[in-house]
Amino acid sequence: MAMIEQRPSPLRAAVSRALTGRKVAYAGGLVTLLLVLAFGTDSLLFWFTQNYGDLLIPSALGVPVLLPGLRFTRFAQESWTALGCEDFAALLLVGTVVRLLGRHRRLYPSSGRLHRFFVGWGALMAGGLLSGFFRGLVVAREVAGGPLAYFGYPFLGALVSLVWCMALGWIPGLAAVFAVVPAAAAERAREWWAESGRLVLVYLVEPAKDLGVQAARVWRERGGAEAAAKLWSRVRGLLRSSGERLSAGYGSTAGFRAAARAKLPAKAKLPAKVGLPSKVRLPSGVRLPSRMKLPSGVRLPVKFPRQRTGGRDDTVPHDENHRASSTKAP
Repeated sequence: MAMIEQRPSPLRAAVSRALTGRKVAYAGGLVTLLLVLAFGTDSLLFWFTQNYGDLLIPSALGVPVLLPGLRFTRFAQESWTALGCEDFAALLLVGTVVRLLGRHRRLYPSSGRLHRFFVGWGALMAGGLLSGFFRGLVVAREVAGGPLAYFGYPFLGALVSLVWCMALGWIPGLAAVFAVVPAAAAERAREWWAESGRLVLVYLVEPAKDLGVQAARVWRERGGAEAAAKLWSRVRGLLRSSGERLSAGYGSTAGFRAAARAKLPAKAKLPAKVGLPSKVRLPSGVRLPSRMKLPSGVRLPVKFPRQRTGGRDDTVPHDENHRASSTKAP
């Protein structure tokens, strides 16, 4: 019987070629998307405000000092229009990276790793320039400034975004490098996985299977099932007998009547007097000081708080302590 050759589906082959040819672009776009999502979180903004507050001083003038963040909630008094412009700038950054990396892959399909690394870095910088310029235009439109605002804000926004992208451009660069795996490396990886699977099957799965078969045979030969059934019947009988005893002792009213008939002593007798020693004798070598000596700089207060009876003419001290306290201290 002749073997029937199975040809791959044309749609599946087209999808495979498309994914293989755009791995670099998709990898760079994915890490850039994660980057703008991170810049859109409140935690990152609060962390920058707390630790690097000086870097956020230009934001008081309206200059965007961070990369555009992709978010779906507004900050305090932010309008929905400003939120939409911010999200558009973030998507513009991601789209620029994907576009430039895809173009590079079409023009240079066999480019080296270093080439792809610097192309990914430059793609993020180009996207940062475009998104920063757009955000600057939005700020200039909001403040309704003159020609200086329409030239200054876009320039400053593009400059700030360019600095951030120069610092973070290695992220899409590394993604572009590791997105393409050479054929030799892929073949070695497949061989390693096949060999690892064979070793696991030979040295782990098959011995465990043989051991299980031997244990089952020994269990059947020694009557393990019967012994387990007998043990279970004994345990069940013990549990049943203990339950019956408990129900006989406490399930009827006799147990409660016995507990109610128990008598407690009417009075608890305590010792009438507790004798304490009249004098406490210290050891012969221990002596207490006759007079307490205070430090040279410490003095006891002479005056005491004055007490009044509440009368209007109550200006005279009531006892000797108050008379003594009314005298001036030396």
